[in-house]
Amino acid sequence: MTQPTVPYVNLAQQHQPLKPALLAAVSRVLDHGQFILAPK
Repeated sequence: MTQPTVPYVNLAQQHQPLKPALLAAVSRVLDHGQFILAPK
């Protein structure tokens, strides 16, 4: 019996279009310093 294979995924390539928005969101959180019950 053969083992089922799990295809490899290129996460860097998948996240590339989202990178600017993700970095902006993280930056906003770090800038205001409110990590719990923050406005966003």
